[in-house]
Amino acid sequence: MAEEKKYDVGIYGLWYGNNYGSMVTYYALSKIMEKLGKSYAMLRNPLGRKIDLSTLRRSHPLRFGFAHYNVTDLLPLSRMKEHNNTFDAFLLGSDQMWNWYLSKPYGQSYFLDFVDDDKLKIAYATSFGQEKYLGPAQDKVITQVNLKRMDAISVRDDFSKRICQQDFGVEAELVMDPVFLCDRVKYEELITESDFKINEKFIFAYILDPNPQIGDVLLRVSKQTGMKIYVLFNEDDDLQRCKERLGIQDEKIHFQEQATLQEWLYMFRNCSYVLTDSFHGT
Repeated sequence: MAEEKKYDVGIYGLWYGNNYGSMVTYYALSKIMEKLGKSYAMLRNPLGRKIDLSTLRRSHPLRFGFAHYNVTDLLPLSRMKEHNNTFDAFLLGSDQMWNWYLSKPYGQSYFLDFVDDDKLKIAYATSFGQEKYLGPAQDKVITQVNLKRMDAISVRDDFSKRICQQDFGVEAELVMDPVFLCDRVKYEELITESDFKINEKFIFAYILDPNPQIGDVLLRVSKQTGMKIYVLFNEDDDLQRCKERLGIQDEKIHFQEQATLQEWLYMFRNCSYVLTDSFHGT
């Protein structure tokens, strides 16, 4: 049997999620690892399944991930301890990894319970996603144990820092989102992978929760500036339903369908203004 490949760091998080902000966060983390001279691999989603990417209608995040990262074999939750054979350290990535409603299906793996005591366990710019910890008392006790096993904890927002301290008795450092640690040139390099172009002045609207109020703002801004607005929703959103929720139709409003991460970055770099309701959009 071939010898198993070893890496310095295993990155666990939402690199495969259908959200451009999550995708760019983990792209940034990967480039930071490279700058630090650390070898790394992304851990597969333990609740995922073995797939043929060519059979998926919408698979851009996975296609991007497999094209740009080292990626581990798929191991279910019950076998995640086997990752200890591959890595010296584990990095829990940014985003709402500790939002109880999102983390619940993953047990305590988002708190690195599968990592051996002698391995480094680090959380970087993680978030609870809510002003309060919403998990039940039993989960809270187990979570506290696992948080205290970590060697370093940092969060991206002040309420997550407060929750760590008040609810779990652990100190967390407040840090920048990984996107701000990554050299701009790395984003520029990524953009050049695509030949996507917009040959006019434009406004970019990155919208996660389309509604009539946002639709009214888009129309008003377009009329005031005379500029075309390129609207992009999440990668896996139903485009027609999102358009209906905005409730607008205008030749100056263009809806971009199934954009790549490269195109998403292009629109941020080249637009005249950004309109967004997204943390990652800001």
